[in-house]
Amino acid sequence: MNTIEAGARGVLLNRIKILQNALRTVDPHHQLLRDSWAVSSSTLKARYNTPSTNFSDRERLRLAAKREALRAAAQTHRDFRFRQVLAVRAFRKSGVSSVEALSRVGISRSGFHDWGVKLDLTFNAEEL
Repeated sequence: MNTIEAGARGVLLNRIKILQNALRTVDPHHQLLRDSWAVSSSTLKARYNTPSTNFSDRERLRLAAKREALRAAAQTHRDFRFRQVLAVRAFRKSGVSSVEALSRVGISRSGFHDWGVKLDLTFNAEEL
């Protein structure tokens, strides 16, 4: 029953939205379009997780800005980790033990290994 109701809810909300738009073109000041009767697109998105095709241009821009901010934060984190790996490698070349180098830089052994692999793959891919 829950699955049937969930599927029907999306269909019914879409139908309500279509009917509201039709009513808005005929009588923009109709009582049903005032107060809490109208179902806004933000309500549909927030409550019923409607697909992104229902997003307004403003909402799409907001989401794009959010994605870009997340991408920039991930890039900053990646750069920080790459610098840590390079610092540990520099310490090891200068004769400092691995444990001491990891401690000085502030990265774990597993983190150093994982980010070292990512660093090597990144630069090998860029050289091709």
